[in-house]
Amino acid sequence: MPALYLIIILFFVSPAVFGYVARSIEKNGLLTDTGKFDERLKTKEVALSIATLISLYIFFALTGYKHLSNSTPIEIIIPTISAIILFSVSLSIVVFKALWIYKRFSLAINASLTIATLWITWYSGSIAIGFVSETTNLSASEMPSAVTGLTLLYTIVLWGLLISFACLFLYTIAGVFFVASSAKKNDKVEKKIKLLTYTALFTGLAITSIISLDIVGNLSRAHWFKDIEMVILTTSGYPLTSHKCFKKNSPEDRFVILSSGKIGVASYKEGKYEFSEAECQSTPQLR
Repeated sequence: MPALYLIIILFFVSPAVFGYVARSIEKNGLLTDTGKFDERLKTKEVALSIATLISLYIFFALTGYKHLSNSTPIEIIIPTISAIILFSVSLSIVVFKALWIYKRFSLAINASLTIATLWITWYSGSIAIGFVSETTNLSASEMPSAVTGLTLLYTIVLWGLLISFACLFLYTIAGVFFVASSAKKNDKVEKKIKLLTYTALFTGLAITSIISLDIVGNLSRAHWFKDIEMVILTTSGYPLTSHKCFKKNSPEDRFVILSSGKIGVASYKEGKYEFSEAECQSTPQLR
């Protein structure tokens, strides 16, 4: 069934879609009498709109393949999602004249970004301290490197969440712009260009927001994210790969010398870590 789906997409659906696009270009006067594209099509907005729509088409085709095969080629889906986000955000910057807005209101924008950065850093640090203390039953002050590493990880997540909400905001603003531009008396070519641009912008920003919010919302249940947290905690918080007082039961066992003089032990058992602290024995055991 997945193979049949790919054959239909590649040899039936895609040619039909591209044929419809070609006919629409000719029918709507987007070609000049000499058979060349109208000069108004040769803009950044149109190029980014086309790139966004192509990325969206590939994404929806892969979504259908995933439902049929219960698997998605990760080497294709990640670049596709990245392309949608990149082209959608770039199109937003061009359409909303973000660089011009930044120049006009740079002071207010920089102040807002500074406040957002400080808040995200503080909150990420609080989450990191809580994770270290709850997981190891030790004070987070015993593991400053682990707290720093986890803070960086959570900072990336929170910035991703903030950008997702920003895309939702831009999606709403794009709707206002589209309604306002529809009321203007433009010629046929200009209206088609506006329709192309705002269709790509609406859909691209919507998918970008949904994907971003879905990824951030499911991080707490994602095994790969938990693995990253644990790798940061064990490698930074427990920097010693061996200790003369303890025998390693697994190559992944790690240790840290605590301020109390005790030894923090991260024991790897049955695919997960167990954390404890112990006194250094008077007679060292063989490693």
